[in-house]
Amino acid sequence: PFFFFVHITALSPITTWRLVSSVLLSLVFFFFFFFKQKTAYEIYQCDWSSDVCSSDLADGTLRCLDRATGLPLWAHQTESALRAPVLVDEERRRIYVGTTDRRILEVNLDNGDRGWRWKVGADIEAPGLLLPDRVFFASFDAVLYGLQRGGNLAWRSALPSRPLSGPLLLDDSIVIACHENEILGFELTEGRSLGSLRTAAEIRTAPLIAGRQIFVGLRNRSVVAYTVPSLAEQIKRRQG
Repeated sequence: PFFFFVHITALSPITTWRLVSSVLLSLVFFFFFFFKQKTAYEIYQCDWSSDVCSSDLADGTLRCLDRATGLPLWAHQTESALRAPVLVDEERRRIYVGTTDRRILEVNLDNGDRGWRWKVGADIEAPGLLLPDRVFFASFDAVLYGLQRGGNLAWRSALPSRPLSGPLLLDDSIVIACHENEILGFELTEGRSLGSLRTAAEIRTAPLIAGRQIFVGLRNRSVVAYTVPSLAEQIKRRQG
């Protein structure tokens, strides 16, 4: 710091002012953009008002910061590292998170108090899925959980192997990819299996859904797309 200021005094007043102004302006922009980072949820919802919620992967702490000042609002400590992104419900002021200490948690967005919790058989590291009346998570014991927003189990379904991605919504069904090359579908309300498909090579990316198509990247450096019929079409085929 001393070296920096000694050399500033040797500059002309105009040059010194420009240098100091540039440094201060850079700091202002740094802190503004650091604390104004938008989560994917907020960008999707066009929400520019909520606080920043982040998780510390090392110690398993879920933290909430004030977006305007960057000051901590609250912290919620879990028992192990957090790997899955949090699910934020701005309207109900709730957060849902899957943990590596084998739990699904509901946390109050306003004060960080824990609501309900659900014990699962293994770690959760993939993103969950938040719907108006339910929340879905897949754990590493190869089970897909559908929980009601009040914390009661709506349904759960066994998976053939460890989940490669989190659950995704495709129209009126839940889609999930499993190691190494299988994509499965489940009925949304009751969890009945809608069937599965196998890819020609190992799946290396989480599925991307656009309309009624599922896109995945494979180990053989190819990208494949599958068109999935609607639930009504599938039921009609079964009855036929």
